[in-house]
Amino acid sequence: MVSAITIEISHTMAEGTLMRIFGGTIPADVLKPIARAQNWRWSRYLGAYHQQQSRDQLPRRWRIDATATALRAAGYTVTVSIDTTLRPMEESEADRAERIEDYADRRHRRADRKSAEAAATRKKATDVFDHIPFGQPMMPGHHSYNRDRRQRERAWNNLGKSYKQQDYANKLHAQAETARNHTDHRYAPRAVRSRVRNLEKELRTAEVHLTQGTYLAPGVREPLSEGSRALWQETKERLEHQLAYWRPIMDQYIAEGKLSNVTREDVKGKNKQVKARGRWYDVVRANPTTVTVKTMRSAINPDDWLTGKYSYDDVTEVRDNPHGSTS
Repeated sequence: MVSAITIEISHTMAEGTLMRIFGGTIPADVLKPIARAQNWRWSRYLGAYHQQQSRDQLPRRWRIDATATALRAAGYTVTVSIDTTLRPMEESEADRAERIEDYADRRHRRADRKSAEAAATRKKATDVFDHIPFGQPMMPGHHSYNRDRRQRERAWNNLGKSYKQQDYANKLHAQAETARNHTDHRYAPRAVRSRVRNLEKELRTAEVHLTQGTYLAPGVREPLSEGSRALWQETKERLEHQLAYWRPIMDQYIAEGKLSNVTREDVKGKNKQVKARGRWYDVVRANPTTVTVKTMRSAINPDDWLTGKYSYDDVTEVRDNPHGSTS
C-alpha cells in the first residue's frame, strides 16, 4: 500500500542536502534506522532533516540514493532533486559569515537565559541559608528537625545545581565567542595558504583520476565509468572555482609581506642563513618542506651544534652568512 506521505530530498549549494516530509509523519521505527544509517540529522532551525556540512559541497549521492531506495521500499513516495550549480564564492563566504553570526547570537541569548536560571536557583539556596543563624546545628529529636533537614538539603542541592547551570552558560558564551572569531581565523594568512595547498592537492588527485583512471595496483589503472568521470569532473570544477577565489587572497598576503615566499631553492647553497620567527640561524640542510638550522652549541661538546627544523612558512629572509663558514 502506497502512503499519502511524500518525502522530498533536495540538494543545492546554498541550502545543502535537505529531506522534508509532507502529508504526515513517518513512524520512528521506520524512519530512525534509515536516518541513522545515512547520517541524517534533524534541525529545528531548518525544520527538516539535513546532511551536516553539505552547503557548497557536492551532494553525497550514495546517501541520497540509499535513503530514497529504503523509503520507497517502505511504501513512501520520494522525489529527489539535485542542483550542483556553483554560486559565486563571495556570496558563499558572505552567507557563511552571516550564519556564523546568527549562530553566535543564538548561543549568547541561550547563555543569558541559563545565567538567569542559575541566579534564580542560587537565590533559592541563599534565601534558606540567610535565615539560618550562623553556626546553628540541626537538632535531632526536636519537632522541627525533619523540616529543617529537608530545607537544608534542598538548599544545598539548589546551590550545586546553580553552579552547573552557570558552568553551562559559560560554555555557551565561549562557543559563541569561538564562532565569532571563526571568520578572522579563516582569513588568517597562514590559514589561507594552507587551504590553497590542500585545494591544489585535491585538484591534482582529481586530474590524475580523469586522465589516468582509478588506481588498482602499481602500474595498473582502470578507466573511469561514465558516472565516475562525471563526479570527478564536478569535483575538479568545484576545486578550480574555490582556488580562483583563494589564490588572489594568498598572493595579496605575499605582496604585503604577511606570508613568506621563500622556497627550498632560495635556501640551497653553502654558508646560508635564514631568518625564522624573528631570529637568524645558520643553515645546515635544505629539506623539501623544512630547513634544518643550528640552534645552540652542545653542553657536552662545545664544538658540536644542536639542530632544529623550521617550515619554509616560518622563514622570512635568506642571506649569505656574513661570518663565512661556521662548520
